[in-house]
Amino acid sequence: MIRLIVSDLDGTLLKNGAQVLPEGFIELVKKVREMGIGFAVASGRQYQNIRRLFAGVEDDIYYIAENGAYCRMGDQVIFRGNIEEKLVREIIEELKKYPDLLCLISKEECAYIEGKREDFIVLIKDVIKNDIKVVEDLEQVEGPCLKIAACDFSGKDKYFPMFRDKYKDRIHVVTSGNMWFDFVPSGVNKGIGLEKMLEVLGMTADECMAFGDERNDLELLVTAGRSYAMDTASDEVKAAADHVTGSVQAVIEHGLENDFLF
Repeated sequence: MIRLIVSDLDGTLLKNGAQVLPEGFIELVKKVREMGIGFAVASGRQYQNIRRLFAGVEDDIYYIAENGAYCRMGDQVIFRGNIEEKLVREIIEELKKYPDLLCLISKEECAYIEGKREDFIVLIKDVIKNDIKVVEDLEQVEGPCLKIAACDFSGKDKYFPMFRDKYKDRIHVVTSGNMWFDFVPSGVNKGIGLEKMLEVLGMTADECMAFGDERNDLELLVTAGRSYAMDTASDEVKAAADHVTGSVQAVIEHGLENDFLF
């Protein structure tokens, strides 16, 4: 029987750039929780952002945030991954060589961005609704961070392969949504976050089902005992999953009707 459901957000639950959950999804989560089944979100987004998105059940779900670099259950942080300060500055310096790449540094308290592009500030603060701090120069942000994110309004694929290959031996680089690619600490991903969560909950992978659509979901899908790639996902992501679906809600509703005995 399934005892934990884990879902990605952007491109999976949130389709076509949506910034609010599908109608009725909060009620669906409540029904799942009433059955004693846990629900977790696994996203590249920051923890504070996800909490606001799930208002009404925010204290009843679990969080694999920042692509696995910040995992939290209630008041307990069960895993935290950090990128060392020297590497953060090196990557930011390299990203700045490409004017169409816009950068964000995620730390536990908030995300840091530069104030040079008003459209980027609006995207992060008012559309995605992250907690942010605008600084003059990201290279001045001190201390280790959870994640570095690069945004290209024209699409993620122009620069992603180059940065993935350049840093493949030093840091994990993955696509995240249509416009983003992220740098997360080596050995950190959503699958590692799920493993830590299952350990705390005393569950096995076979008792977990997961949903995703992007390269940053690959390890999550492989780790879960039952996995679903979205029908919009690439062939690579579909190949990593057990099943393909067009709707997270439809699969969960089917599970509720059948006591999650698949």
